[in-house]
Amino acid sequence: IEVIQLVMVAVKTASTDSSPYVRKTAAQCMTKVYAVDPDQFFELRSLLLKLMSDHEVPVVGGAVLAFHHLCVVRPPKAPAEAISQGSSASDGAAGSGPLEPDAVVRLQLALLHPHFRRLCQDVLLMDPWAQQCCIDVLLRYCRLFFAGPDRKSADQAAADGQDGGDKAPAKSEDFQSLLKSLRLLLSSSSRGVTLAAAVALCYLSPLEELGHVTMPLLRCLRQAPAESAQALLASLMPIVEARPDLIRSSIREFFVQSFDFDAVKELKLKILEGLVDETNVQMVLRELQAYVCWQSHPEFVARAVKTIAHVALKISSVTDSCLRGLVKMLDSKCETLSCEAVVALRALLQRRRQTSDSGLGS
Repeated sequence: IEVIQLVMVAVKTASTDSSPYVRKTAAQCMTKVYAVDPDQFFELRSLLLKLMSDHEVPVVGGAVLAFHHLCVVRPPKAPAEAISQGSSASDGAAGSGPLEPDAVVRLQLALLHPHFRRLCQDVLLMDPWAQQCCIDVLLRYCRLFFAGPDRKSADQAAADGQDGGDKAPAKSEDFQSLLKSLRLLLSSSSRGVTLAAAVALCYLSPLEELGHVTMPLLRCLRQAPAESAQALLASLMPIVEARPDLIRSSIREFFVQSFDFDAVKELKLKILEGLVDETNVQMVLRELQAYVCWQSHPEFVARAVKTIAHVALKISSVTDSCLRGLVKMLDSKCETLSCEAVVALRALLQRRRQTSDSGLGS
């Protein structure tokens, strides 16, 4: 404990040093101090909030990075009384027992009210690591304290059990400043920053403005190493589900390669399934038929057959051709392929029977 006290004195001294690099390093050291002694949380947080008001952007970036670790990634497991005494924004939110982790994070993010506008501007000038953490902090802040871009009316929100009456409107000047900064960060040379900005825009932008996100993500997907492809594809899934028309013209980007990881293959098949429509269904089916021949990868073959069935269920004009193709697969020497073909045929025939029965009933 005595050593920790000496370290804290050194950190406090360094945080007021005349050199911005020393102050930045002091902020980054606070994560190590917190890891050794979590009881120093409130004092460390106070120092970080002061450093966020620093006139040097690198110092602000270091402070945000440390704040993200202390208050978002590993928030303290303290009783409600301790958190409420240490946070000026509790306003009676604390009870008698321990707070839930989400409530603790909310109390910490509320402390950023005086710094939000500054962070929206400085995020453009931070180093890539600090930019990623700052984007995550600002995203969480906006989701807590701003109304959604496509927010429902108060009556609808109440009917859905959503409490957003105390949230600022999404059209505020500060919120629009953040969106502007995030759009600029889509052109970052760092794929991590581009991905973080794209994910934030997916959550914060109205649906009609998601077109800004797709091309930077596709650019990153082309340039990314194999181990980064999964994260990029996962970030594209919400866009595929919400606005498939924005990405449909680039559907070839999601054709599976033999060297893709299993998780990447799975995500690409899901994206193909979400993007397929009448205009490209024949091209997608030809691609899926090629995947069926990869019998050295039985799990992927099974997933490809399931995708064929889903396409047939989604687009009725190709159901008959898919049925004929699945019947041919029954004679395959690959046990996995023939078994999945049986399951797919049963699903398609059941759907056809239900459709015909409903037609007779009407």
